[in-house]
Amino acid sequence: MSMRAARPYHLDLFKIRQPIGAWVSILHRLSGAVLALAVPVLLYAFMLSLRSEPDFDRLIAFLQGGSAILSCWGRSGRRCIISWPACGIWA
Repeated sequence: MSMRAARPYHLDLFKIRQPIGAWVSILHRLSGAVLALAVPVLLYAFMLSLRSEPDFDRLIAFLQGGSAILSCWGRSGRRCIISWPACGIWA
């Protein structure tokens, strides 16, 4: 008999009860990924705020509006990137 026959092919992670350490580890990795993706966006916003006063005003208007970010939240990434230049930052 082979050991491979007894092992599952598709492991359903939602049916396995994870210990608290596993959940903390998963959330720690997710928060690190979010921070790593946010750093270039924040650096770009910082660059815009220091470049000139009109760029700063456009950045503030974009951030106060918030509708561009919220509309991108439910969209796919490709559609969000295509429609993002219409928000006025890259004028």
